[in-house]
Amino acid sequence: MLGIVAEFIQTQEFGLAGEGGEKQVWEGVKEAFAGREALAFWRYPVVEEKVREPDILILDAELGVIIIEVKSLPLQQIKRLSGYNWELSSPYFGKGSINPFEQAKAQLQAVLKQLRQRPGLGRVPGRVLVAAPLITRDEWEESDLNTLVSETPMLFGDQLSRAKMLRAIERTALVAQGDLLDERQWTQLQRAFSTSGHIKKTDPAEEDLAAQALTEAQAARAKAEPAHPLSRFAQRLLGVEVRPTLPQRTRGELVRLANQVPSPVDLQQDRIAKTIPPGPQRIRGLAGSGKTVLLAQKAAVMHLKNPDWDIALVFFSRSLYDQITRWVDHWLRVLSNGDTTLADARHKLRILHAWGAKEQPGFYRLLAEAVGESPLGVSQIPQRFAYGRGLMYACKRLLEAAEEKQLNLEFFDAVLIDEGQDLVNEDSEVQFDERQALYWLAYQALRPVAQEPVLLDEVSRKPPLRRLVWAYDEAQSLDSLIIPDTRTVFGQSWQEIFGAGAQYPGGIGKSEVMRVCYRVPGPTLVAAHALGMGLLRPEGMLSGPTRKDDWENLGYRVVEGDFRTKQPVLLTREEKNSPHPLPALTNDALVSFSSHTSREEEMGALVRLVQRDLVEGLKPSRQILIVHLGTEGILKALHKAFKEAGLSYFCPGKPAPGQYYGKGNPNDFWHPEAITVTGIHQVKGNEAESVYVIGADKVAENEADVQVRNHLFVGMSRSRGWLHLSGVGIADTAFGREVSQVIEQGMTLRFLPSQPKRLLDDMGPDGVVTL
Repeated sequence: MLGIVAEFIQTQEFGLAGEGGEKQVWEGVKEAFAGREALAFWRYPVVEEKVREPDILILDAELGVIIIEVKSLPLQQIKRLSGYNWELSSPYFGKGSINPFEQAKAQLQAVLKQLRQRPGLGRVPGRVLVAAPLITRDEWEESDLNTLVSETPMLFGDQLSRAKMLRAIERTALVAQGDLLDERQWTQLQRAFSTSGHIKKTDPAEEDLAAQALTEAQAARAKAEPAHPLSRFAQRLLGVEVRPTLPQRTRGELVRLANQVPSPVDLQQDRIAKTIPPGPQRIRGLAGSGKTVLLAQKAAVMHLKNPDWDIALVFFSRSLYDQITRWVDHWLRVLSNGDTTLADARHKLRILHAWGAKEQPGFYRLLAEAVGESPLGVSQIPQRFAYGRGLMYACKRLLEAAEEKQLNLEFFDAVLIDEGQDLVNEDSEVQFDERQALYWLAYQALRPVAQEPVLLDEVSRKPPLRRLVWAYDEAQSLDSLIIPDTRTVFGQSWQEIFGAGAQYPGGIGKSEVMRVCYRVPGPTLVAAHALGMGLLRPEGMLSGPTRKDDWENLGYRVVEGDFRTKQPVLLTREEKNSPHPLPALTNDALVSFSSHTSREEEMGALVRLVQRDLVEGLKPSRQILIVHLGTEGILKALHKAFKEAGLSYFCPGKPAPGQYYGKGNPNDFWHPEAITVTGIHQVKGNEAESVYVIGADKVAENEADVQVRNHLFVGMSRSRGWLHLSGVGIADTAFGREVSQVIEQGMTLRFLPSQPKRLLDDMGPDGVVTL
């Protein structure tokens, strides 16, 4: 079989009393299954009404599903065995008797219940063992308890070596009968426990057709294209690129095919989504890498494992409310086998806009009201502060009031922040003691994480750990040029708060970098990065990394050149980091550009392109998206052109389709049978198959402005398929020529490195790599 080599994901740290034995068994599992095709979890989050998560869940290509229930009991604490029931001489976590085999069997049944919903996984073999790491096999056999050895499959403390553990597991009778897995079933089994396997539904028959089409297209490309990126780059520049022969398909057909190609198993996604850090955690991810989906899953995992916790999932753009709500509900249902929904969890798991309004609670507003402070509204913020800074000003005022009046802000056990790049600002007037006000408010709103009594002396010398998790993409920042790394967020105290080392005990990362982009096709993402950063500007790049490691963190490979010299650098985007199948399925250009002599001409061309999309099978709502860059009069011109063409459009936050004025529900982004037309601030977090970024003359007029370039990047990176960039009078401008050069270079870029206005390296001016 071909598949992953053994991976081990520990979803929470070992920190409670009595978990030394559990750690011992987990380390034994890691040794025993190392090098095998296996995937193992410590506390995988399957939580039903009467079933808690298994201690250890193992998926193995040969052995199937294995559940190990760990009981760290000394022999003398087991008083009597009655069937599968163990009577104890002293309570074990408050219980006088336990039934570990039936407990593990119920966990296996919950797992198999999920698998039976998937084609081909109706007969996966399953085993259950009870591990007793504090008891040796000889001690057990010499005791009066020996009578149960044949009934309860046991794993003893002296059976935790590789050979002995595998032998014990292989000899364990199957609880669930099944067949040896073939390669496809093993892949399906991995996907059943991965994030990607629960994001999009595929039909088995359609999936086979899509896989066949993709395989044929990839083979044709491999035959036609040179393997080395430098050769491909040279072919493009010389105009002698050899294109493979591919079937002609409509956009609708291509979208259906692409949607049926299964997403690859991404163990980094699962490690991020299913782990609960014992303290702060930073998640830096590309546009389209799935940050919002992972945060929603992480919040769901936290709630299911700890239903008594108060959890907040905070976000910046109100148009994301519906999307985040749907994802949290989705993961609660998936991980509980349908037993828990967001409606059930709403009193403990809150989805909160960062600011909030009278008609809808928000994070800042909730905390202010909880401590008896009147929350500030937009009208009460000094006019010199724009919207984003206004929120930070309000947070700073609340922090000052809490400090002055000795108010206790501790309200949550975990706070997760999405769109973190839009919740920081370089203006010292809206910072609190050189810290970012909203982040520091979130940190202060957290209850300290409980620590083991034996560690209290050590803990008392350090700031208490608090579970603050934030995700961001600095390239999507709209109103600020600073990056929400740990140093920026916490000021000079960042190292104290995070502590030494890049990981918490057990291997949970304090910082994660997501370099794989699933939403945006590779050529589109490369073009968005190149134009957003200004990499091909004659005057030099405007923003971006200047170190090889930081480019690799974005999913690129440095083919040649050195950023420390003034020699040209050649970058290529690794295909494994852009697995979107569409570029392989079509020869059609995914990125295109047009310049027009008037706004009316631009809108006329837009109408024809949109009509082409509709004729080729794309749906107006959710598959076609128009993003305008705020150019004056553009909505009026679009309204006129769409009305004459009989096309329906919807502006988020407006009362109804066909209106670009007035106020409606700010949470609404899509409308049935209407094409969404939106500005940059509303589009964050949303996406569509065909995206049109119009009014690009605004970029041409301010081509050296880093924020304007960020706006352009945000618009371009909304595309799940095709992207068209247009504007008025920009063909012969420096920006117009830059766009053409970027499109020509495709997935490989050559440019001269220079010191950018905005540095995106994960390293501070003192040379210290920031978490």
